[in-house]
Amino acid sequence: MLHSFQLNGYNIVMDVNSGAVHVVDGMVYDMIQLLDADFLARSFDSSFTEKLEQAYPAQLFAPLEARFARSQLEEGYEEIYEMYQNGQLFTSDDYEQFADMMVSAPIKAMCLNVAHDCNLRCSYCFASTGDFGGERKLMTAETGKKAIDYLLKYSGDRHNLEMDFFGDGSEELGTSLMTMFFYTLAESNDAPRYILFMNSGVKLPVENDQVVEHLKTLQEKGSEILVCGTCLKFFGIADNLKIGTVSNMYDISERMHMADKVITL
Repeated sequence: MLHSFQLNGYNIVMDVNSGAVHVVDGMVYDMIQLLDADFLARSFDSSFTEKLEQAYPAQLFAPLEARFARSQLEEGYEEIYEMYQNGQLFTSDDYEQFADMMVSAPIKAMCLNVAHDCNLRCSYCFASTGDFGGERKLMTAETGKKAIDYLLKYSGDRHNLEMDFFGDGSEELGTSLMTMFFYTLAESNDAPRYILFMNSGVKLPVENDQVVEHLKTLQEKGSEILVCGTCLKFFGIADNLKIGTVSNMYDISERMHMADKVITL
């Protein structure tokens, strides 16, 4: 498997299986892209074995002859083949032999890339200043709902599940993500049996009016909402709770044990 990219005027090719990293010129870079695409297409053929042949593949590189002389392409291919022979390019996956030994396992955690963006614009960023080479956007509520449903469906007999959000640092973004999460739950046909707030999470049913409205919807659908009283007192907001029942760790832990699945955010 190859990972190829262009950065700061350099053409970089990494052979993932061997760990070799190559900086090549534009012609060799384009040749490797054609070879990689050809290997992928032929890999579905059960009779496919050898990746590279020593003979120059004229037909494959024909599209490049409009920009490069045939002698240049042949010389470039010699370099590519030498890297291949030295085990530095198009190498085999040493772990492929163990693939058939793998068994299906339930999902226990999921990380959602809810914000396909970054509040920084670092020029050296591997993710192209935060847009990852694509459009800057937020995950839709429908996609978030499907992700939660997927986690619950394929978690098997696991009791404790985790859901994280990709990225960290912006409190404003974190609040938006949690608001979206509870909106997604409120829109779902399967409301959770219990919603438990602990640590700084107790601020949500106190300070976030949007979350409060979503929690009201969930409460009407049968969800029981418990809020850690010790946590409320610690943050000095015990008198401002807008929804839910002030509770303790005994009741909260009891609800966690009673639940079929527990999702931790």
